[in-house]
Amino acid sequence: MQETHSIFKAVATARPFRGTVLACLYTGLSLPTACSPMSRIPAPKVGSPIEDLVSRLDAVLAHNQAVHDGAIMIGRHTPETPYRITGWSYRLFPQSVVANTLPNRGSAFHSALSMSLEPQVDAMYLVTGGKAVCFTAGIASDV
Repeated sequence: MQETHSIFKAVATARPFRGTVLACLYTGLSLPTACSPMSRIPAPKVGSPIEDLVSRLDAVLAHNQAVHDGAIMIGRHTPETPYRITGWSYRLFPQSVVANTLPNRGSAFHSALSMSLEPQVDAMYLVTGGKAVCFTAGIASDV
């Protein structure tokens, strides 16, 4: 997990105040069921390793600014295989809900928190305002 923390710290540093980035890291042969792609034309290419996220993000947004609206899906087939970017601009609709005891920190925060409870989801990352937050199993922590 420390390796992915470093990647999202780099995203936060490279993009300190240039919009929100939401990413879903998952393990499995298919995407988590609680997400759905938003069609984008041109459609960004997938398959890049997670380590290329900073450069890929800038390149993708240069071609289509609308891609920032939605989550980036980053998956691996097994825990032993590396994460790769598998999709851009996904809607998230987690079925799990975190207890309503937390103060409102915005829809992206609460969506990521709930999505981190979904089967197959290893972690969610939210990058905004030059900071990165990691969500795992319904717990948020600064990166």
